[in-house]
Amino acid sequence: MLGAVFTDKPIVQPLTPLLWLGHVHARKRRYREVTKLFTALLMGISELEAFYFGVDFAVVSEARFFPHITSFITVTDTGSKVRFCYERYADPDPKATKAVFIANTWGGRRIVVKFTKA
Repeated sequence: MLGAVFTDKPIVQPLTPLLWLGHVHARKRRYREVTKLFTALLMGISELEAFYFGVDFAVVSEARFFPHITSFITVTDTGSKVRFCYERYADPDPKATKAVFIANTWGGRRIVVKFTKA
């Protein structure tokens, strides 16, 4: 099962391991796993429909193309909070897959924002 979000390009990632749905009736345990998965998906879709029901999609913002994180805490000095605004992707190639951005701090400094796994 895959999930996708559309920003300026689609981002697709697996939601579950690959599940074989053929001959599910042969194994009761597999039947329960598949049933739980479809139940969870149904609940998720219902929650998403309820959440997006009142959203005004006519309002368009450049911010929708960037991550929601817009600040960080410094580790080299006093531990102060630095706020920033995204400017653009660092790589101009539309097929780029790295989450690297050019941003400007509220203090007017240009920075590079890169997301990694901790």
